[in-house]
Amino acid sequence: MSSLLSKTKLSPKDKKYSQLVEKTLATFDSLEEWADYIAFLSRLQKSLQLNIDTAKESYSSQVSNRLALCLSSDLPNGVHQKALSVYEYIFDRLPESTLNKDINIWLPGLLPLFSYSSILVKPLQIKMFRHLILSQL
Repeated sequence: MSSLLSKTKLSPKDKKYSQLVEKTLATFDSLEEWADYIAFLSRLQKSLQLNIDTAKESYSSQVSNRLALCLSSDLPNGVHQKALSVYEYIFDRLPESTLNKDINIWLPGLLPLFSYSSILVKPLQIKMFRHLILSQL
């Protein structure tokens, strides 16, 4: 992804943002415990808050991949809830046209969770699908 971003001229703010997101995404491979996943998701959301416009264009597939891995059935509800809050943050800020165009990137990580999520997580999923995805399609 760095090569894609280096081809276009980035402002200093966008360059700093890109480096922060890349650094955050790179830390995923070192996660060991569920608490590490929650800390990673918090850092990811914080880095995305700096400039969601660059994220939606440059990092959608990488971010969606990491979020999908955070929804693994091997991880506890707390990690699932935090991952859903990051999804919600992203979907809430993506323009309708971008969400419609890129829904195929985001759904594969979200849909399997329905089969194994807890009773605490299902309402969050349903709310997100109803209000942030289906209402925009």
